[in-house]
Amino acid sequence: MKIRKAIKMAVTGAALTAPMMMVMVGDAMATAHTGALPSSMFGNWSVDTSADQLNVDCPTGYTCATASVTDTGFMQRTITKVGGAQDGSEYVQTIISDVSNTTGDSFGNQTGNTFFGDENFIKMNGLGGLSGQSMLKDATGSQGVFTAQTNLNAGDEFMTMQNTSDAGSMGDGSMVELQQGIVDTANEFQSRFQFDHGMAMDGAMGSKFAVIGIDDFANDTANGFTSGFQFQNKVVEGDTALAATFDAKLQDITMMLDPADITQEFSVKTREGAATGNGASQFSSAPTVTFTAGDSIYQMDLGQSVTGAGDFGITEFKNGGSSGKEQSLTSAAIPFNTITDDLGVTTDAFEAFDPFAP
Repeated sequence: MKIRKAIKMAVTGAALTAPMMMVMVGDAMATAHTGALPSSMFGNWSVDTSADQLNVDCPTGYTCATASVTDTGFMQRTITKVGGAQDGSEYVQTIISDVSNTTGDSFGNQTGNTFFGDENFIKMNGLGGLSGQSMLKDATGSQGVFTAQTNLNAGDEFMTMQNTSDAGSMGDGSMVELQQGIVDTANEFQSRFQFDHGMAMDGAMGSKFAVIGIDDFANDTANGFTSGFQFQNKVVEGDTALAATFDAKLQDITMMLDPADITQEFSVKTREGAATGNGASQFSSAPTVTFTAGDSIYQMDLGQSVTGAGDFGITEFKNGGSSGKEQSLTSAAIPFNTITDDLGVTTDAFEAFDPFAP
């Protein structure tokens, strides 16, 4: 099944931070949905390096028992909801952190070069379940900044249902959310991975979605070279009608070369499924290629200008068996086509529509 494959990819890609229990979450189904814990529940604590301990506050709207188990960088206690729809709900709260982190550091405040924190809540009465968050940061040495975050909501109490319009956003109560990346600003390198898996409110009962995103670049500006790769895959399982408007794949590969005597720009961009909409690719001389929602479209652009040798450019557009191509031996001013569409999707960076951003 597509969702299972997506989860396997995500857990493999984020193995450094994903607990093994996440592998079992992918096909779990909830019979009731009281909602994930509010984000304000997490991070009501901070590191105190002077005492090798965690300073912990009680979240607003809860009563908190004295910690029953404590150790260096470890605390466990029972908290109880007071008032509201979940009045009387009891949770076991567990916090683990590296107390060699900077004093005052927590999930929302990481001023030091390193940080590790893990917090979870286990429901004791009602239908049970677990809601957890884990975060890692490492900015030591000269290899840039590595960050990773895992959010997990398992069991009937915490697995919320969401509209697929929110799929791909982090921190909104999905069953599994992963973010992992390394950014090396000095050496102009970045690699980021994101995975979001949850239950679709706007689909048939039991429908699930998965969104995978990758955003990489590796540049050498001093020597006139830049490159980038962006990828996003969105799938829904359990509702064919919803899949027709949600399932999509977007991929951009770009490269720019600009040393003293040669300039070259190259890109390959594809859109599939709901990422296409209805439109047409129009060339001045080549055939016009039309596309409709659900199609798989492709565009390649190459423009090159060499000192003493002249210019060259080519644009190729494909939709299934239909294609158009235009090239020039005197101009590198790509693209040589104009794309019109009626979709206008602007939900995230991967879906800024031409449908191909220039």
